[in-house]
Amino acid sequence: MLKMGNSKSDLEERNATPIEYNPENGLILKGYHIPEEIVGEIFKKLPPHERLRSRLVCKRWNEIIIYILYNKYNKYFKTHYTPETLPVDLCYITLFSKRIRQNLLKNVNGEESFKYWKILANGGDGIVVEDLPYGSDELPEGVEEFNGNTSCFATSYGLGHKEQVIMVSKDKHLSHVINMYKPHIYVSEWVAARFDCGAKYSMVVKIVCKNKEFVEERLVHREEQWLGRAWSKKEIIIKKYPDDVEKIIFRHSAQDTQFWKGHYGMKMAGAVIKLLIDPAHTTNE
Repeated sequence: MLKMGNSKSDLEERNATPIEYNPENGLILKGYHIPEEIVGEIFKKLPPHERLRSRLVCKRWNEIIIYILYNKYNKYFKTHYTPETLPVDLCYITLFSKRIRQNLLKNVNGEESFKYWKILANGGDGIVVEDLPYGSDELPEGVEEFNGNTSCFATSYGLGHKEQVIMVSKDKHLSHVINMYKPHIYVSEWVAARFDCGAKYSMVVKIVCKNKEFVEERLVHREEQWLGRAWSKKEIIIKKYPDDVEKIIFRHSAQDTQFWKGHYGMKMAGAVIKLLIDPAHTTNE
């Protein structure tokens, strides 16, 4: 029956009544007190999505779960968030989406031939994969981005140019972190020339937004004859870019500078694109 008048609804009356916070709420099961440490251990064993839902049950459960996440997050990223300021969405995504924490590029040593790469130019005798670098030092040991591989891409006397595209808009976790928190974009690659031939190299990173606005950073490197057999790491950090990122394009190109037949051009391995998640490198804290 429809009631008319100015009387408050039952819901309004309940909302107007102050509710006392009981610190034991969430720690009592069938009349027994469960230590907070045990409740925390139970939450640690829950799947991430169930743990997230459990935060809604009561204030104490929320506090326990935030504390667990805070410790895990800081362990991974050495951040300076407090439990009160910890962004739970960023925390969950970065902890439980390996793609966010790892290299966004694939097949960076040619261990799968040219899978994931698009060849834009294949001059001279073409780009090849060398199981071991020929004419230069072997890849440095213990470098994370090589993933235990010893191979590399080698170029020739004509320009070797290829690209890999990361479709940010098709990965909801990646898109959320990039567009919400604007982390710096870290890009690097290892390069080396042969001991007996000069070579040149170029790396380009382009961040393209859905409205086609973009930012682009370029790095150019050259090695002279007799000086380039050692591997060196080339790095770019992009700190500012437009909103609503659609994709990140990585391109690199190389060749020798003396136009010798064969594969005397620059060698490339271990290309990386990573998000610098730590709050020291973010714009939205």
